[in-house]
Amino acid sequence: DQGAVAGSKQIDTGKLESYRAINNIGVDWTEGVDGPFTDDATVTIATPIVEKRLLGTEIVNPVNEDNEAVIGELVEYEITVIVPEGVSTNLNVLDSFGDFGDMAFVSFDSIVASPELTTTLGDFSNVTANVTNNGQNVRFDLGTVTNSDTDNQQPETITLTVTGVVLNVVDNQSGDQEVNAALATFDADGATLQSPVAKSEPVFVIEPDVDVIKEATVNGNAAPPEIGDGNDALSYTISILHSSSSDTDAFDLVLADRLPTEFITPVITSVTDTGGILDTGDFDINQGILQFAINGVTTDNSINLELGREIVVTLDGEISPLIVPGQQIVNTANIQWTSLDGVPDPAERSPFNPDSTERTGADGVGGRLNDYADSDTVIINTIDTSLSKSIVATSEAHTQFVNNNERLAIGEIVRYRLVSLFPEAQAEELFLRDLLPNGLSFLNDGTAKV
Repeated sequence: DQGAVAGSKQIDTGKLESYRAINNIGVDWTEGVDGPFTDDATVTIATPIVEKRLLGTEIVNPVNEDNEAVIGELVEYEITVIVPEGVSTNLNVLDSFGDFGDMAFVSFDSIVASPELTTTLGDFSNVTANVTNNGQNVRFDLGTVTNSDTDNQQPETITLTVTGVVLNVVDNQSGDQEVNAALATFDADGATLQSPVAKSEPVFVIEPDVDVIKEATVNGNAAPPEIGDGNDALSYTISILHSSSSDTDAFDLVLADRLPTEFITPVITSVTDTGGILDTGDFDINQGILQFAINGVTTDNSINLELGREIVVTLDGEISPLIVPGQQIVNTANIQWTSLDGVPDPAERSPFNPDSTERTGADGVGGRLNDYADSDTVIINTIDTSLSKSIVATSEAHTQFVNNNERLAIGEIVRYRLVSLFPEAQAEELFLRDLLPNGLSFLNDGTAKV
């Protein structure tokens, strides 16, 4: 019956009005047994079945396969409803992006139905997506669908394609799996029934992770431990490379290395790029900050760093002669990157969820969410002043050292020598003070000199 309602129970009753049973000697075994006799058989009409599968992801390359996705990447799914012959009353498809993974619905892309299927909506193109819970749940009302076909060997289907996005939320980290699920609901015998849940193949979350390493030399020797003073040669090396835990390419990577003011006449002397792309003309020192400047354009200050690529930049200069003795020269290199190439337009890739963005380094190193950032600091120590004091002579010959201590007589004159080592540096209000112990007084006889 083409009007049979999917999921409904059909009862078939068999009835025996009367019968007789007489054996070969004429005995009636049915005497006194009254009819009629009945028995019921219940048949449940076939129900809709849902299948869900992953069609692919937005970015497909050797380090981001079609079952992998970075934060903010789009993922496409196909939902197929196998509609039984007969009538599926108030047929709905429920698609879940939130119950099995941290994703959100982006768009309802297409719907295709077998020609034997009709809907009370007039046409399947009238089906719309009812989105709730910030895009975590979507309902597609297919209307009451009638399957007029009578060939059981040929299934009739309704196929929907939808797009979701991997959300920028703390729960989404490298190695996590995103699984999308769907089911159908329909009415039968005064109740709403549902099909088994269909789950898609998993999408694996991957993330880029980049390190910056800052090193220094003073007069050609690694610093620390090497120390220096004014006008000594100082070189910095900045290395940018993927960490051992990185899964894929890093995008829109920026470098910001504010060079210390104690580092004078800096010159970018060499660039090594395993990708064979960058050279010294692609960097610039702008207002004391080393940054990318692709082809010399200071506003073009970001690069994409492919997995496995390493960039090493060397700067040469000198330690300023205006440093303070013993001063530390501190320098920190900072980098940030993103999960997607360029700025998505719109930034929120799902109109239903504010977390549907790329991941950035906006929260800084160790940030809770947007932690695509790294930094490294090198500290150089400079030579400090030093002071030594020794006895040059005493006025009496009979006094002498005892146990390395000079023994002096009352009234004896002792002459000292003070030596101060002062590095190439600058110090304001410098003075030398000799604190004589009790029992000694300064003899200002004109012999003190510098």
